[in-house]
Amino acid sequence: MVSTKRINITSIITYVISIFMCCLLAVIFNYVFLEGILIPDPCYYHNNDNVSKLFYLFYDCPSWNGGHPWPTRLNFFITIICGVFIGIVVSRLIIKINTYFDNKKMRRKMGCC
Repeated sequence: MVSTKRINITSIITYVISIFMCCLLAVIFNYVFLEGILIPDPCYYHNNDNVSKLFYLFYDCPSWNGGHPWPTRLNFFITIICGVFIGIVVSRLIIKINTYFDNKKMRRKMGCC
């Protein structure tokens, strides 16, 4: 069965912009705010061996960074994936709200309700 929903250019633009903005906000949130909370003292990690394996999944301590924690590619990809999911949810909410108000305007124009 073919869906009767029409995909218009406005909804596509809404999806693209909201996904891009949510990805950007997720990366900024991760690298500016969350990293400062999770790693208050970066020197602790190159002087101490009592660091969990979970930490090394998301952060590496490369020599070019002086042994200080640096986000891994997995950290970056998970941040981007979270941003995409949040962007999809936000865009669906925006489209649903716009559709609701457009339908309300049409009903008023037609003299109904």
